[in-house]
Amino acid sequence: MNLNQLTSLLLVLVCLFSCKNKYDLSVSEVEFLIKETDEMHESDQRIRHEFIKLDVYYGVDLESNGSFLSFKDKKEILGKEYAEYRRKGDSLRDVMHSIDEVNTKKLLALIRKYGFPSKERLGTYHASAYFIFVHSDRQYFDEIRILIEQEYAAKRISEYERAYIFWHLDGRNGMMPSVNEDGSVNY
Repeated sequence: MNLNQLTSLLLVLVCLFSCKNKYDLSVSEVEFLIKETDEMHESDQRIRHEFIKLDVYYGVDLESNGSFLSFKDKKEILGKEYAEYRRKGDSLRDVMHSIDEVNTKKLLALIRKYGFPSKERLGTYHASAYFIFVHSDRQYFDEIRILIEQEYAAKRISEYERAYIFWHLDGRNGMMPSVNEDGSVNY
């Protein structure tokens, strides 16, 4: 083997062993993504639970009334207190929309850098990054759709996670998708 062949072989071997795919995740990256997605999911759900607490406080929750109440029903039950109830609900909605926007932007950036942080890629049952996009605002729909299609084609997101996100992007028509025992998806 001459010097040029040996140099070429050495260069190829160095590239093979040192160059990793942009989307291969190291242990520290997996830990980072789990932490980030858990924090996003926690903030997403925490604000939504505040609506339940508000309904319980005013006694217009499902448990107190035995059925789901419309705003009209709540207004009738609360009378004069309805204005205060509605004001507090509107404040919660403002905070919720802010959290949803921050989470959406953050998840889009994470996906561009690391690929979709699916349950399979992170090796954890509780990874719920896909859930963040189900609360995204319409202004992000096109960007999310393109990115999710790319991630699905690259096999970094499951069919179920993709279907769940698209259920939201397509207007939440019908029941949300579910997974069968065999792993197939019900649309």
